[in-house]
Amino acid sequence: APAQPRRGAAPATSNPMHARDSPTANRTRRRSRGAAAIDDDEAARPAKRPQTLVISASGVDPAGRTALRAAAAAVERAGGGKARFADDELLAKLKGVLPARATHLVAQATDEDAKPPRTLKVLFALARGGCAIVRPSWVEASRSAGRWADVDDHLAGYGPPRAAGAGRRILDGLAVHVAPSALGPKDPSSSALTALVSAAGGRSVALRHAAVALVGTNWKPSDCRQAGLRALHRSGCALRFRWLCEAVEAGDAGAVARELYATNH
Repeated sequence: APAQPRRGAAPATSNPMHARDSPTANRTRRRSRGAAAIDDDEAARPAKRPQTLVISASGVDPAGRTALRAAAAAVERAGGGKARFADDELLAKLKGVLPARATHLVAQATDEDAKPPRTLKVLFALARGGCAIVRPSWVEASRSAGRWADVDDHLAGYGPPRAAGAGRRILDGLAVHVAPSALGPKDPSSSALTALVSAAGGRSVALRHAAVALVGTNWKPSDCRQAGLRALHRSGCALRFRWLCEAVEAGDAGAVARELYATNH
């Protein structure tokens, strides 16, 4: 009599490739286990966290700064993301300079419809790119929504942020010397202007290597004892620092006439 299959054994198959221990069956089981492992990994992977914003403020009074911190706390409680305050991290000598990691600059104007003043922080945001310059209304909108609001409806008059690094083309490698002795007490510090030159794509160099020197608003060549600076003055290459400010806002140094800011005119 023909042999009977053992009780509990797998049914016979006429296709040897479908047998329990065949290479095809083994590959199928491995694929199934691999797919299950991928599904488990996807399920175990934590959800992507919201971006942590790095916020600075320009021209915002103490009450406005308090409101900004309150809004950040409300957004975080609602699960809408975290924020850090860049101004807390600045050294005393760098007050007024926008940290490179800043993502948003809240700029206060004297009037709701006016353009906020072109402070050093605004200029750094324009030069570096990647930082949205927004009105305080963005803060209140974010607090009400429980998440950081889109900036498009709250831009402060300087347009949408340029791409990060786009400002490197403003000075396009121009060799610039910031003359500390030629700056007055009401002018920006030489360290701040030097940092702005670098942010705008210029090279900060010694006076003897400079194509352009930046001087203060009230600098007088008659008071200058530096031969190199006097030579740049005579050639029209000693410029009031406002030339740099105009170039940064325009996004192109070539669009701003040097002669309007040259000390020999």
